[in-house]
Amino acid sequence: MSKLYIICTILFYSLFIGVKAHAQYAGAKYEKGPSTKMEILQVDNRELSTMVYMAYTTPDADNWNETSSWMNFGDKTFIQVEGSSKQYHMISTINMPINSEAENKYMMFDRRNQRHQFILEFEKIPEGKSFDIIEDVNNPNAFNFYGITYTPTDSNSYVDVDEFIAGYPVKEMGRYVVKGNTVSYVKFKDVVVNITPFLAKQYGKYYNMNICVQNFSKKSILFNPNNIKVEGYNFKVVKQTTPIYHNKLNFNCSHMQNMTKS
Repeated sequence: MSKLYIICTILFYSLFIGVKAHAQYAGAKYEKGPSTKMEILQVDNRELSTMVYMAYTTPDADNWNETSSWMNFGDKTFIQVEGSSKQYHMISTINMPINSEAENKYMMFDRRNQRHQFILEFEKIPEGKSFDIIEDVNNPNAFNFYGITYTPTDSNSYVDVDEFIAGYPVKEMGRYVVKGNTVSYVKFKDVVVNITPFLAKQYGKYYNMNICVQNFSKKSILFNPNNIKVEGYNFKVVKQTTPIYHNKLNFNCSHMQNMTKS
């Protein structure tokens, strides 16, 4: 009986110390950010990492999809604390796609005034200091947050991750290349649809679209091919003659389509 009491006492003491050693702060604020629709709800300094709980709501306007139809975070996002040049890199995200040069991923929104909650996980930062979250310091449309502050008096309990993201499923769209072919996909509620175009020249010139549907929802779904539609776009290439200066040729390249974050 005495051994059991000692073990229970040690476990309780260890749990108490563990909770007090890693702080959680609700109601974080930032001085400057990409959008007033972006919220930082809580910062959890866990044992090995820092979790930043965030939310974004699309504009309540008829033209919401012109600036807010999608979002993601770049894989080079980092935290920089006040008074230090050290970068604390983003380790992972929860409920938010990570975009990289190798694979483009986007969270797609469906409607105006749509709220989405997600989590960014970073290498653990020092407690009690203001910090910045930097996605791309050279991009004015990137998700850069400056002067994020919180105080010890805002200490709160840990956020339950499952409860935090429940009700906010990700509709993820992405693209990647396999053997020279671009594979596009959409993931939503445990269903994945992959589309791979192939240029066929057997009888003229046309595109063959291979569609693969994967159902991980553990329930039957109805996939009706009659609901599939195809939209084609023609992009004009403007040929421009550039004068040569000092035996150097200068080219001005731009993207065909510019997507901005808001």
